[in-house]
Amino acid sequence: MEKVICPNCGKASYTASPQTNPPCPYCGHPFQTEEERRCEPRRREKEVLVLLLNSEAIPARTVDISPRGIGLELRENPDLKPGQQVVLDIHSLRLRKRAQLIWLCSQGERAWRGGLEFLETIPA
Repeated sequence: MEKVICPNCGKASYTASPQTNPPCPYCGHPFQTEEERRCEPRRREKEVLVLLLNSEAIPARTVDISPRGIGLELRENPDLKPGQQVVLDIHSLRLRKRAQLIWLCSQGERAWRGGLEFLETIPA
C-alpha cells in the first residue's frame, strides 16, 4: 500500500495502485500521477467568480490560480466545451480576463472541475 496526499483537499489515503489515477475518497478529486504540465507556481484560492459566455453568467469558484490560468469548480452543469472562450470576472481580486477553457470533467452528480488559460486582461 502506498500513502497518497490529495492535491485538492490535502487529506491522506492509501492505495495499492497509485498509477491508476484513483479519485480521492474524501473529495473525489483524481490523483495526478502523470507529470505536471504547468510550469508556473500556483496558489490555492477559494474565490467566487462568474464566467460570462455570450449573455449567460455561470457561477463558479476558483481552486487555484497561476500567472497563466486558473483551476475552477462549478456546481451546475455548464454548457461549455474545451476550446470555448469566456470572460471571467473575480470581483474580490479585481480580475477580469478573457480566457479559454482547456479542460472540463465531471466530479460527481453536481460538481465539475475545469481549467482556464488566460488570454488577455479586460479593462474594468
